[in-house]
Amino acid sequence: MISLKQLPNASIIIPTYNRKKLLKATLLALSKQNYPKDKYEIIVVDDGDDGTDEMIKNLKISNLRYFKIKKRLGRAKARNFGIKKAIGELILFIDSDMIAGKNLIEEHAKMHRNNNSIVIGYRKEFINDKLIADPREIDFKFCEDNLGKLKNPWKIFYSSNASVKKQHLIVAGMFDENFKKWGHEDWELGYRLFKKGLQFKLNRKAVAIHQSHLTEYKNIQEMKKLLNESTNYFYKKYLDNEILNELKEKLEIKVGKLCNNNCIYCLLLGKKNEKNESLKQIKQHLATMVNKEELIISGGEPALRKDVFNIVDYAKRIGFKKVILETNGRLFCYKDFCEKMIQTGVDQFDIYLYSHKSEVHDKITRVKGSWMQTIEGIKNLIDLNAVVQVNVVVCKENYKNLLKITKALNKLNVHHVKFNILSYSFNPYKDMFEKFQIPTSSSFINTINKIRKASERQENLHDYLLKNKIN
Repeated sequence: MISLKQLPNASIIIPTYNRKKLLKATLLALSKQNYPKDKYEIIVVDDGDDGTDEMIKNLKISNLRYFKIKKRLGRAKARNFGIKKAIGELILFIDSDMIAGKNLIEEHAKMHRNNNSIVIGYRKEFINDKLIADPREIDFKFCEDNLGKLKNPWKIFYSSNASVKKQHLIVAGMFDENFKKWGHEDWELGYRLFKKGLQFKLNRKAVAIHQSHLTEYKNIQEMKKLLNESTNYFYKKYLDNEILNELKEKLEIKVGKLCNNNCIYCLLLGKKNEKNESLKQIKQHLATMVNKEELIISGGEPALRKDVFNIVDYAKRIGFKKVILETNGRLFCYKDFCEKMIQTGVDQFDIYLYSHKSEVHDKITRVKGSWMQTIEGIKNLIDLNAVVQVNVVVCKENYKNLLKITKALNKLNVHHVKFNILSYSFNPYKDMFEKFQIPTSSSFINTINKIRKASERQENLHDYLLKNKIN
């Protein structure tokens, strides 16, 4: 058995911006680690202005090094500042809203006996007074905790709880400081480390708890816009289609908040009447997108815009090879509308359906008759030989009926089905979580992974579900 004295010295890097209260809990937990105090240091890089300096002064943590930066650095640059100042052999990244388990440093350190390791800690979520499983749990179950089985393990590299030897970070060039705002700076570093041959390893005992809180951004649309910018930069840097394959759900443009449904879990929350971007603004946004492989047009309900045909036409004219329209499908109950949309250039229609039963679907959308219109829209598009993918949002109203939903869709000749599991990880509206909470039990996760594996093998999903009696 290896003693703590034989494990490497560690430096814990924490960037922070105006999170004084959350950071205090983070620092108190780190100060009570079972790791010898002379074997680790806590480095806080603060580019905010909320009095964090006074709070830290009052804590009197002996192995804490605090750096107050007057100019806003951003996450990537702040972490690099910390790495350069670090004296530890091992760098452990923690965010200023995380509470570390008392064995966190030890559990990370003992996994680095192999010099080429990236250790991924387990991140629990604290939402509505409940501890929730790591949002990556489905990925962990899918690879049976062996991250080497994942094709692109860099996508689970969260800088909120992960560790790497300092020498590897220096050789890789540390974080790319061109990521100035939120999104993908940790994945991009993980991508480079992966390409250099480092091995990703999971340690479920290296636990840190994320404190749910409101974000500094106005709404989830602003966050997605920042992700679009980060994704474009990430792709442009490498021109690697694997990046797009992993992040393509982020390469989208929201063309408005107006919707003719009123879904109970809608993230737009009360913002549906806000002014939409003009056609000119949307065109400018489309023109900045570097990659032209695939574009997702979403909303609200994008089909409600009178100029939606102009948006699609412009996207095709400037070179987008594939245009996908995300829609609730209700307006497609009119066949002439379907024909015009296909002729304008939409290559695929992603239609949201929540149940094979009208009463369940209408309960979720809170619009009576919406199910009938959506089903009619699917039928019309199928009749016109359009590519249709039905997105089933998995929630507590429908998670027990995945097989029945799939069977119903097969009868409509829909062969592309996607099950979307609602994410709470970056949901700034934590009070909504109870509305769509689904079980995180092993049986449910295993069911989802069987579906996922079936789709990767390109089997007929309906036949696979029947064969394995998944319901």
